[in-house]
Amino acid sequence: MSLFQTRSNTPWFLSLGLCAALSCSPTTVLKTGDEQEGGDSGVTDTSAPSDTQQDTAVDDPQDTAVDTGTPTPERTLFLALAPGAHHTCGVQGDRTLTCWGQNDDGQASPPIGQFGGTIQDGTNHILSGRDFTCAVSRQAEVKCWGANEQQQATAPEDLWLQLGIGDAHGCALKTLSESHDTNITCWGSNTYHQATPPNERFSQLAAGSSFTCGLMLDDSISCWGSNTVGETSPPNTHFFQITAGHAHGCGLQIGDDEILCWGSNNHGQATPPTGAHTQVVAGDAHTCALSPAGAVSCWGANAVGQTSVPEDLPEPVRSLSAGANHTCALLEDYTATCWGENTHGQASAP
Repeated sequence: MSLFQTRSNTPWFLSLGLCAALSCSPTTVLKTGDEQEGGDSGVTDTSAPSDTQQDTAVDDPQDTAVDTGTPTPERTLFLALAPGAHHTCGVQGDRTLTCWGQNDDGQASPPIGQFGGTIQDGTNHILSGRDFTCAVSRQAEVKCWGANEQQQATAPEDLWLQLGIGDAHGCALKTLSESHDTNITCWGSNTYHQATPPNERFSQLAAGSSFTCGLMLDDSISCWGSNTVGETSPPNTHFFQITAGHAHGCGLQIGDDEILCWGSNNHGQATPPTGAHTQVVAGDAHTCALSPAGAVSCWGANAVGQTSVPEDLPEPVRSLSAGANHTCALLEDYTATCWGENTHGQASAP
């Protein structure tokens, strides 16, 4: 299950246009457009740490507010989201972590510290597997928590740029160096050799249940691991973003920005809509995508509403992330909305 990379070469943290995504202190509160002069998103320094906001906008600035005695519920602000099977985690505005949902294996008990990777790279800095999560710290170290029976939460010690996290295995990329033939390391479950990468160099990763794919430097895809339904047999073309579900993968094609998918299609999860898109994310048996206008579309399995995009979802949406059977959207105001399976509260974003 992978996060995303936007069509632009500009890292998404930079494209958000706010210092909070890069270097603001925990005392910084991200403000929505309605709270800024001129309506532009920005940041405001405050005297106390905060990751929450209140909607203080009114239709007419001349109107007099009526104090009803009931405070507006505060919402947590996020930089990135990482849904798993029955839990979800996110990087908050001050770069600390928070999680919600099932916690039987500690998957909703994240470590302390600041996360979200480096300023130079803004993709796949936090991802969840079935019942564990890994995140890249500000020091470029990978920290994992949750289930660890197959060593999936035991990441190697080194400096890493981004992640690819599957059901019970993980992979990470380090800075490309002319002196190294490869820049990838994997760990965890290796039953189908999903944690045995080829000796290649990659720019992006996406891991499914028992397979892994990497975007190579020539923008083609290389996959390894289980291939029972063609999940490691991607189209022979060029991509700028890839994602992996339980047993299917999808990518955004260079040139027309169309979605191409491969692998399992028993629920229609590998049959995408036509047209240009800026992001595609895959869950177990469903897939969702973001249009250039920030509109969300989903297809595939919908037994628990994972492809039923809320009718009142505010658009444009900044980014999407998919768990096993639930989907989350990072909204324009940096709050999160999720839909789909919610048996353990995994779709109830704070």
